[in-house]
Amino acid sequence: MIQANYQITYPHGLHARPATMLVSAANDYQSKIILEYRDVRVTAKSIMGVLSLGIPAQAMFKLTFEGMDEEAAFKAIDQVIFHINKLPAK
Repeated sequence: MIQANYQITYPHGLHARPATMLVSAANDYQSKIILEYRDVRVTAKSIMGVLSLGIPAQAMFKLTFEGMDEEAAFKAIDQVIFHINKLPAK
């Protein structure tokens, strides 16, 4: 199991476009990927679950990866979050 804490610095938070990027990447892996924010846990493979958390800019959240491809999933999601934080603010 791998656990990592992240912060979204993208000014609009984890809204539809960045959430879709995250969910799309998560669905490429068999491992269970859980996103936790304010003591609420959802699967990172569900767009509705991720959006329901309403993660704003500058908020900290935790991701947990568990499964046979957890290392690859962690590396891929880590890169996705890096790219989300580099999205241009419109």
